Amino acid sequence: MRWRLVLFLSCSLFCISIWGGGWFHSVSADEYDDARVAFGAFEDGLYDFAGQELERFLKNHSTSKMVGRVRLTLLLCALELGDCGRAAELFHVVRKSSTPAELGIEPARLQLQLAFCRLAQGNRAEARRCLHELLEEYAESASVPEARLALARIYFADQDFAAANREITPLVESVGAEQKRVEALGRHEINWIAAFSRYQIQDYPGGLAAQQSILARLDDYAFSPVELQEFFVMVIDSAGHCRAQPTVKTILELWLQLPDGILLPDKLSAALQEALRLEPELGQAVWLEPALVRVVKFSLPVAEKIIFYRYLIEMARQRQDEDVLCRRLNEILSLLPSSHQQRIAYLRSLLWLEYRRQHLSEVVKVGRNLVDEDKNFWREELVFAPYLNALAAVGDCAEFVRYVPSALPPVSPEQEPDPTRFGFDLTAGRCLRKMGRERDAAVFFRSIYKYYSSPRKRLQLLSELYLVAAADGARLETEDWIRTEVKAHFPLDRRENEELLRSYPELVLLVAEQFFREKAYAQAQPSLLWLETLSLGPELVDRVTFFLAESFHRSQESGEAWPRYLALYKNNESNFRYLAALRLVTYYEGQGETVELAKLYRDLLAWEKDPLVAREFKRKLKALPQ
Repeated sequence: MRWRLVLFLSCSLFCISIWGGGWFHSVSADEYDDARVAFGAFEDGLYDFAGQELERFLKNHSTSKMVGRVRLTLLLCALELGDCGRAAELFHVVRKSSTPAELGIEPARLQLQLAFCRLAQGNRAEARRCLHELLEEYAESASVPEARLALARIYFADQDFAAANREITPLVESVGAEQKRVEALGRHEINWIAAFSRYQIQDYPGGLAAQQSILARLDDYAFSPVELQEFFVMVIDSAGHCRAQPTVKTILELWLQLPDGILLPDKLSAALQEALRLEPELGQAVWLEPALVRVVKFSLPVAEKIIFYRYLIEMARQRQDEDVLCRRLNEILSLLPSSHQQRIAYLRSLLWLEYRRQHLSEVVKVGRNLVDEDKNFWREELVFAPYLNALAAVGDCAEFVRYVPSALPPVSPEQEPDPTRFGFDLTAGRCLRKMGRERDAAVFFRSIYKYYSSPRKRLQLLSELYLVAAADGARLETEDWIRTEVKAHFPLDRRENEELLRSYPELVLLVAEQFFREKAYAQAQPSLLWLETLSLGPELVDRVTFFLAESFHRSQESGEAWPRYLALYKNNESNFRYLAALRLVTYYEGQGETVELAKLYRDLLAWEKDPLVAREFKRKLKALPQ
């Protein structure tokens, strides 16, 4: 210790002065011998023995001129032995009876050592008293910085942070020669006491200044991982109160450099919440996204995770990153309880997002959750429409008809349903047909027909009903109902109907076929002739051509019938080729066209499966003139 060096030098000077003759005539031989033994023991570190010898010296030589030096040495022995009471008694005597020059050591230094002695014994109150006395009596002493640091340590340990800050502030603000003495004491500890004390008394600007001093030389501080992150929390909180966003950003960048194994998620979470408070504008908070992404991976209270995910969702939404947005929405949904209003809102967002991305299977999955959790789901078309459209697109007919029309809002008789509802109705009927429930489909289409007054929509429903009728057990009844509607509301003598019916030729043909069966050929022909002008599919062309040819034939208009029969006969794909060939036989027989008849009979023989009929064709073929 420094004071030991001082004592050693003073004792050495004392001995030199004796041996050199300075005190030779004023010190007796007994005094000299007793003092020499005591000082020698002290220099050898035998403080207990030296103390006993020095006490004996004072008792035997109380008037000696060496008493001052003996008391000083005895005081130092008491300090070394931890006898603070005896050291205090001797200090008061020495301070009153000797000048600093006579002692060879500064009294403030002795009082500082006395305070340290009290502190070592755990007597903080006495140590504080000693240190305060030192500061009052020796304000200009070189020991003042060390005394202030000692006081600051005591107050800091007692959690009296205001007092600790009061004592440490002069050291922090020291300049010149005093600053050098402070640096020798240890700037790291001083900065730490200042930083923590000011933070505790909510002197955030002062605390932040001290904290930034620590940050500047962070590697010099032997912080454990836990201590380092607690320090980061303190700095961010201070910076938050000072609106010092750059400091917050610096701390978080340092924090994110720590590996997962030592990172404290609860501390990082608290820091991020403070950082988010400082950035009310989302556009300015995007730099926090890496930290948010990392912290949500840890086990945190659900409420905290939800807060962070809300920010992550808005960040992804702002930059229109749909992949990330979908992932974030799914992650926050896993945290929110069923039927929670916020969960329902996020489910709706995810539903529309997946629908826009055409991820229809995901739309169905999200929609099912909404059906179970959202009481208002079926009241809002903007919500249920994507779900139903996705069900239709993925072909889940069973689930579609489960909800349409039963779950949808009831249709008002006074107002025609909108196009979206019409689309759902069409899909529901088609689904019933696909599921083999043609009778249910027919009943459904006929039940909703009355709600639609639009000619185009009615024709579309009639067309769907026509397709259902083909497999319906009550086909004739359904077809009769369709014909009645078409004849009553869509006659071809109106131009607007003609335009509409171009898209539904099968309905026109259905009516024409009825006229044909009723032998009203004159009524059937206008519709059939009109159909003949359209670009129809092969099957419809085949039927229209046959019925038109047959109606002309039965009306005795062979000139119109013959070319159509011929066209059917030459069409290898025609379903009416056989019938057309029979009609052509009659025509060619009347004309005596033996070559054409021979060809027809050969074809008929090739097609005919009835042996009796085939025999007749064969007979007629042989009977033809060669």
